[in-house]
Amino acid sequence: MQFSDADFALFDRDYFQFRQMKEFTPTLVESVKAEYKARWDVWKEFALLCQRETVGFGKPKVESWTNGWQVRSHFWAYYKGLSRQDSASMIAILLKKDSFRIYLEWHAYRSSDSVTSYEEHIRWVEFFAGVGSGIGD
Repeated sequence: MQFSDADFALFDRDYFQFRQMKEFTPTLVESVKAEYKARWDVWKEFALLCQRETVGFGKPKVESWTNGWQVRSHFWAYYKGLSRQDSASMIAILLKKDSFRIYLEWHAYRSSDSVTSYEEHIRWVEFFAGVGSGIGD
């Protein structure tokens, strides 16, 4: 899959809240919803494709295109290893108006019951950044 300019341009808008759209651009609300849903369906398939093309990752968690009262300013999904479903550490993908990112993310609110420590997470970050010599040092 390749991202097009239109994928990034989707998030380059003045209003994300439906209330604001209805007030300032009422004729565009339904077309914005339709475009978001269509592009989100492609994003969701992309996230699933990434998971299918790797080894050892569970089904991705794909954030919805709306939270009920607004469209998102990005599309986001994350993956955890099959043996790390209870980890606060994960690999995330993010598409927004100016970039596509793949990165490691730490959810502190999950740290108390995480099978991965924050120190292990930092070692992975350092490993991928080329700073450390890797996990298991």
